[in-house]
Amino acid sequence: MRDIATILKEVEKLKHYSWPSRVRPELERATYFIYSTPTYEECLRRAHEASARTGIPLHVVKEYALARWYNFWTTEALYLSLKDNPLIRMAPEKKDKFKDMFIGHQAFDLKIMSLSASVSRREFDRLVENPLELIRTLEEGQSRARYHRATKLYLLVEVRDKSGKRMPHIAWREKKNIGVLKKALELYAVKLAESGYALPAVRCYAQGEEFVSRSDVIILMKTDGKYSCILYRWKKTGGPEKITVELAGA
Repeated sequence: MRDIATILKEVEKLKHYSWPSRVRPELERATYFIYSTPTYEECLRRAHEASARTGIPLHVVKEYALARWYNFWTTEALYLSLKDNPLIRMAPEKKDKFKDMFIGHQAFDLKIMSLSASVSRREFDRLVENPLELIRTLEEGQSRARYHRATKLYLLVEVRDKSGKRMPHIAWREKKNIGVLKKALELYAVKLAESGYALPAVRCYAQGEEFVSRSDVIILMKTDGKYSCILYRWKKTGGPEKITVELAGA
């Protein structure tokens, strides 16, 4: 399954998404089949087989497998949509833990995610105005099973209703909105190239070690059905410049 329309037809079949609070190595091993399982029905079938083989309860394997399957295949569709962009190319090895894509010469591990419901609207807005702290929060919040210090590009999806209330429980649906995600990444690629590939330097402490992160962040906002993208231009002196772009027609 290598065309966008076919992928989106399959992922539309998922009506309930629940990502676990932590990554579990035994479930990572049990659901490794998602990389070679393009259809929803086949994913369900193989989840049943994995449950029978491992003794892990079916509802646990099924929920984990479907969420992981959805994440992988929506990202595959996004990569296909970017294949003709001259600034962006995909990493040659799809299962490389440290990099998914290159923008120019810079490698990134792309993380499409949202902040949990425990983060208040006020705290989210404060972090948007303090991107160094936001990046530190994301880096230090990595799960132990997937922790690494390589450069990441966090694409944070934030959905709000008409009143401005945060709706993180439905942010997962935006992962299949390939056109909007593509626009956000293309805007970032142009900004990064124009800046001479400048990245932040954020001092972090995670998993018992201190390190300087060069990761960056994009924020995709959907408020009452309207999209905007927040980027940051990093400077050698002074604070970062926040850039907000309305995504007309998204």
